[in-house]
Amino acid sequence: MKQYIKLVRVLVPQLLVVILFILYVVAGSAIFVMLDEKIANETFTEVLLFSFTTLTTIGYGNISPATKSSQLFCIAFSIVGIPMALLTLANLGKYLTKVYWLMLVCFGKVSCQNANMPLPTTITLLLVTFAFGSFFFYETGRGFTVDDIYFSVISFSTVGFGDRKPSADNPWMLMGMVLYLIWGMILMTTLFAAISVYLRAVFSFLSINF
Repeated sequence: MKQYIKLVRVLVPQLLVVILFILYVVAGSAIFVMLDEKIANETFTEVLLFSFTTLTTIGYGNISPATKSSQLFCIAFSIVGIPMALLTLANLGKYLTKVYWLMLVCFGKVSCQNANMPLPTTITLLLVTFAFGSFFFYETGRGFTVDDIYFSVISFSTVGFGDRKPSADNPWMLMGMVLYLIWGMILMTTLFAAISVYLRAVFSFLSINF
C-alpha cells in the first residue's frame, strides 16, 4: 500500500503537467481563432497543431499570426508555453529512460548504473520510429523514402524549415501526429545527450594527449 501511495505521489504531478500543457494548447488555439480571421479560416485541428508546433519551436510556417493582436498574443503564448513544453518533454524523456532501465533490471540483464539510454538503443528506436512514421505520415505516398525520413528528422530536431509539413485533417490524425512528434523529439533529445557523452570523452582524450 505504501509503495502504491508513493507511486501515485510521483505520477500525479507529472500527469498534471501534461494535462496543464494540453489545456494551455487548447485555450491558446481558441484565442488565436478569436483574434485572427486568417487563422480562423483553418480547421480547429490545424490550429491545435499550429499551437503545439509553436510551443515545441518546430514552427512549420504554414500558419502564422496575421493581426497585431494575434502577434502580441503569440509572443505571450510562446514566452509562457515554450518552457512548459520543454518541461513536459523533459519529464516524459526522463520516465522513458527510467522505464528502459527498469525493464533491463526486471529481466536481469543489467543493474541500473547509468541515467542515460545507450546510443545503440536510441538509434534503433529512432530507426523504428522513422519506419513507423513513413508509413503513417508519409510525404510521397510510397512510404519510407528519404523525404519521409527528412521530414521526421527536421521535425524531431525542431528545425522545421517548412518545406515539409504535416496535416491534421481530423482529430485522430492530429492525435497521431502530436504523439509521433512528442515521441520523436524525446528520442532525438536522448540521441543528442548520448552523442554529447561520446564527444566529451573525445575532447577529454584530446586535451590530455595533445
